Amino acid sequence: MDRRTLLKGIGLGTLASTLPVSAVAQNTQHKDNQIGFKRAPVNHKGDLEAIYVPSTDGEPLNLVGKQDFDLRILHVNDLHHRLMSASERGDTYQMAQIAKQVSSARSASGDNEAVIFVSAGDDHIGSEFDELLGLAPTSFEMSAVYRAYSAAGMDMAVIGNHEYDKQTEIAQLQISQDARFPVLSANLVGSIFDDYHYPYAVGIANGIRIGFIGLTTDEAIYTQTATDPNLTVSSPQKALSDAVSLLEEHVDVWVILSHLGYNGDLLGSTERHVLAFGDVDVANFMRKHSTKPASIIGGHTHTVLNERQLEPRNHFGTASIHQAGAYGRYLGEAIVKVRNGQHQGTEAKLLPVLPGHGEGKIQQPEDYDAAFQATYITPIMASLQEKLGEHLGRTDNIETISVATNDIDRYIGESAIANFMNDAVVHQSQYFPSGTVDIAVFNATGVKGLPVGQDITLGDIYKMMPYADDIVLIDMTGSQLLAMLESNIKRVYLRSELTPFGGDQDPRGFLERGFLHFSSRLRYGINTGENSVENQLVDVTFDDKPIDPDQLFKVAINSYLANGRGNWAGNEVTLGLTRPAKGFSIEGIAKEASIETGLLYRAELINYIKNAAEGKINQQTGVKIDGRVTVS
Repeated sequence: MDRRTLLKGIGLGTLASTLPVSAVAQNTQHKDNQIGFKRAPVNHKGDLEAIYVPSTDGEPLNLVGKQDFDLRILHVNDLHHRLMSASERGDTYQMAQIAKQVSSARSASGDNEAVIFVSAGDDHIGSEFDELLGLAPTSFEMSAVYRAYSAAGMDMAVIGNHEYDKQTEIAQLQISQDARFPVLSANLVGSIFDDYHYPYAVGIANGIRIGFIGLTTDEAIYTQTATDPNLTVSSPQKALSDAVSLLEEHVDVWVILSHLGYNGDLLGSTERHVLAFGDVDVANFMRKHSTKPASIIGGHTHTVLNERQLEPRNHFGTASIHQAGAYGRYLGEAIVKVRNGQHQGTEAKLLPVLPGHGEGKIQQPEDYDAAFQATYITPIMASLQEKLGEHLGRTDNIETISVATNDIDRYIGESAIANFMNDAVVHQSQYFPSGTVDIAVFNATGVKGLPVGQDITLGDIYKMMPYADDIVLIDMTGSQLLAMLESNIKRVYLRSELTPFGGDQDPRGFLERGFLHFSSRLRYGINTGENSVENQLVDVTFDDKPIDPDQLFKVAINSYLANGRGNWAGNEVTLGLTRPAKGFSIEGIAKEASIETGLLYRAELINYIKNAAEGKINQQTGVKIDGRVTVS
């Protein structure tokens, strides 16, 4: 009988038989400035033998420390619901590969070692599995990713900004129904569902006292919504400081689950986010304010760190920073070594998740845990099969709609797919209770391509438009519209900046400078300079007439932009530019007066394809480059 069985009892065979984790209120201060804790359920498939969480009716911790140990931290971040995926190269079983690597590491662990498995957030939103989350609590079926994590032995996770893309009540259902592990955030406060996550926890693994703290970014997260008006993201620095001062004497090692983002040296690449307080700040804080080794397990920026070893840029004395890219391309590994109570060093590397290959272009048996795939992932896929396999129509044989072509077009000018989406929403707006819109807008990063000359299913639309954006209506004056366009032209990428043309920016990725696409009645030109910040706006018309600054326009935007995401909160645009370009606040206009339609951009596009387009996805139904944007 191994150590885990001795300490935790016989592991339960199915997820249905495990107990959900349910959190408690976070106001846990006791008299004499002590903090109260109580035991929380552990994931019996994980490596933590006990978990202590803050509780109003708990007791102070009285745990014995350990002087000699190795803590192996296996970590993922920004999986975005990619449990498995298919491509021209073949099927990739991301989650089944990760589960195999976690299981193998635990089986091989020594007597003085613990192996924990953690996530740094943004586990949801970005694949067809989002369909199982439903559009409202009444249609929620499951969190496929939390269910899979639980089966793979996840020990702890943090709430990322995309966990709240749908209603917060759906977020708490994700946790209460399918997370058999604690979910943390010390600075996400005020929600009516606060009692479903913890700020921090102390976990015990092979006698090692591990202090876990969760931190969530205030960037690109839905807060203060109509259904959860007091939900806010407080200062991560203060939350971190408070947690460390309370737990320092009770832990041997720290694991900071940070969905704040990496703000260190990116070795020549343009940073994706400008962060007021990021992982480097967390590492410096831990180095100065704790005597215990700290591993900052990061997410949010999709950064590939420590691919072969712990890089010097991520080493801060007793603190280190780790991140494993995104979408399950890697499983990160960090090993913290402590001897005689002193930090001896931290090692790190990334374990690659192999793409589909070989005969039949599928994963080979040696690549993944076939039993895990069959037991947990296949049933989830089966529940989606009928829905995702629904036939919607057929694309013409036009290259502009392909994934490869659109990946480039969406960043450098017109995108046939974006044109199709926006024009479809304008058409569908005739059925909106609030009336027809003049202009529809969508951000470049949310637009992918479609198979060319093939039958199209619902699943293909999910791949083309992976994010569950609602339609929000705002009124803009002509002067505001012109100011938005002035900002937008600074955000377009020059062809020379992209990797296919010798640049360093990969258009297959998430290049969030914030470039926007518009429906057909709005037309304009961009005279390019040596750098996009030098670009000039020319020839702006609406219905072939110059824009009247005083005219009101009814504009359909997506909820991503309405919340200031994609660098549309008024901040300067800096990513890859020679100097900052003036920003524009779509968020500010939406906060003044907007209508939340409750309609999904994707759903309206699907309705358009089914009805007005009669299943035809071609130039006649709107998939075209028509000169609404000229770049010269």
